[in-house]
Amino acid sequence: MQTTAGKTSSPSLKVIFDTSAVHVDSATGFVRSEIEALVQGSYPDLTISWLLPSAVRHEREYQMLAAATALLPKHSDVQELLGFSITVTGDQLQARLDDRIAKDLNRLGVTEIGLDYSKVDWSGVVDAALYRKPPFQHGKGREKGFRDCLVALTVEQVMLSSPSTPKVCRVVFVCGDELLRQVAVDVAKKHGRDNVHVCSTVDDLKELLSTISSAVTDEFITKYRPIAEKFFFVKDDKSTLYFVANIRATIEKDFASMIRAIPADTGATQRRMGTWLVYPPTFVAKKGQRVTWNSRIDVPGQLTKDVVEPVEPAVDSTPTISNWLQQIIANYAKQYPLDTSPGSSEVKVPDVSKLIAPTAPKTRSENVGKVTDTFNCVWSATMPARGKHKGTFTVAKILSTKHVETTVEKTAVS
Repeated sequence: MQTTAGKTSSPSLKVIFDTSAVHVDSATGFVRSEIEALVQGSYPDLTISWLLPSAVRHEREYQMLAAATALLPKHSDVQELLGFSITVTGDQLQARLDDRIAKDLNRLGVTEIGLDYSKVDWSGVVDAALYRKPPFQHGKGREKGFRDCLVALTVEQVMLSSPSTPKVCRVVFVCGDELLRQVAVDVAKKHGRDNVHVCSTVDDLKELLSTISSAVTDEFITKYRPIAEKFFFVKDDKSTLYFVANIRATIEKDFASMIRAIPADTGATQRRMGTWLVYPPTFVAKKGQRVTWNSRIDVPGQLTKDVVEPVEPAVDSTPTISNWLQQIIANYAKQYPLDTSPGSSEVKVPDVSKLIAPTAPKTRSENVGKVTDTFNCVWSATMPARGKHKGTFTVAKILSTKHVETTVEKTAVS
C-alpha cells in the first residue's frame, strides 16, 4: 500500500521482500498474514513502495503449486464420494494460481519488479557460481544460490536506480537468509550507498518504519533498547514487566483454545507446548518522555501422532523345540489339570489361543511437525531519568496483547 507523505522532510521508502520474509506453507496464501497487515497499514508520515522481485513472485508460485498438487489425491476421493468426475489438471492449477497471485499483489498494493537482464554482469555471475562465491554455496549433495543471485541483482538494480541521499530515499531489503543479507550489505558498501537498510525480520522493518516516522535517531534505539529489554523480561526475574503484568497468564486465558489447537491437514493428534520465547523489544513510537515498545512472544508447540507398532510374536530367550514343548506342556497342565475322579471319562480340549500369552500392541509418538503462535505485546513506559530510577524505565503500561499469526512447519516425509 502506497501512502502520501505528511511531512516533506520524510524520505520515500522502497521496501523489497525476499521469499524468506513472505513465505507461508499454504496452497492459497501468497504471503504471511503478518506481511498483509503490514503493507495494508497506515503510515501518514511516510511514502512507501512495497516491492517484490519477480524471482520471489515465481518462487512463491512454484511453492503454492507444489502444495496444491499435493491436495489432488484428496480431490479424487471427493470425486468417488460424489459419484461423478471433476477434472482438475496441473495446467488449470497453474493458470488459476497465476491469476490469484496477480489479484493478491494488486489488492495489497505490492509491485512486482523484474530484473533487467541487459544490465547484469553475467561473466561475474558465472565466476561466482563456479567458485561458490556468495550467494552461491555448496550444500550437502547439492549446490544452490542462483535464485538468491537473481534476488540480489534485483536489489542492486533498485538501489542504483534510486536517489542515494538518506533524507530523500531509503532502500530496505527484508530477508531471513543470512548469506543473502550479507550479499546485500556488501553490494551497498561497494556502491557507497549508506541509505540501504537490511532487515532480518518483519519486526526489524517495523522498528525502522517507526524510527523514521518518529524522527528518532539510530543512536536513540541503540541506547535504550537494551534497557527496555531488561525492563520487560529477564528469565526468572519476577520484577520485570512480563511477570508483574502476568503476560503469560493473559495469553493463556484470552487465547486458550488458539494455543492448544491442532492445525488441520497435519495428521497430528496431539500438540505439546514448548518453551515460550520472548524476543528483544522493537521501537514503536516516542511522545515526549513516553516511549512505546513492542515485545514479540512466540508460543511453540510440537505436533505428534500415535503410531501403532506391528505386533511381534513372543519368542523364548532360548528358542529351541525342547523349551517350546516344555512351555506348552506346562501351560496346558496349569489350565487343564488331569481329572482323576472315579468314573470320569471327560476329555478336555484345550483352547490353543490361551496357551501362549498374547502380546499387547505398542504405540509410539511420532513427530509430524511444529506450530508457533506469535503474539505482540505493546507497552509504554517513561524514559529513564536521573535519581532514584536512573537507568531504567518507569510507570509502565500494557497497551495491548494481540495474536499476530500461526505458522505451521510440517515434518518432511523421508
